[in-house]
Amino acid sequence: MQEFENWRPNQPDNYFNSWEDCVVMIWHENGQWNDVPCNYHLPFTCKSGPVMCHSPPEVDNARPMGSRRDRYAVNSIVRYQCDAGFTQRHPPVVRCLPDGRWEEPQVECIEPGATPSNRLHKRSIRRRSKATNSRSWRKLL
Repeated sequence: MQEFENWRPNQPDNYFNSWEDCVVMIWHENGQWNDVPCNYHLPFTCKSGPVMCHSPPEVDNARPMGSRRDRYAVNSIVRYQCDAGFTQRHPPVVRCLPDGRWEEPQVECIEPGATPSNRLHKRSIRRRSKATNSRSWRKLL
């Protein structure tokens, strides 16, 4: 990966802590860069908005709740609802990450009578075995 910088001397400086979060290229100074506040109304060659997430990931037998949007701001949360007749397992939310990707959905929507995923099955076996062991100990005492 190549990197390139062309800052003017002593830049970027965030002059007097004035939220200079944007950059301008000064063509008459060999295209050098200077940081400026983002509310400056200047012509631009290119402009990039804030990082956003696109449509949330698909989840089998579920749909996102609320109105669907084209883009979601960082830290937006989308909640899923399982289709009628399916049982929800795991948290039903995903968050838009700072890099513009969504968290991996954890929610599963299980059909009635279907075997839960191995992860859930192992947990329930462990809980049952702990409960069985504690009952056994009580009998011995």
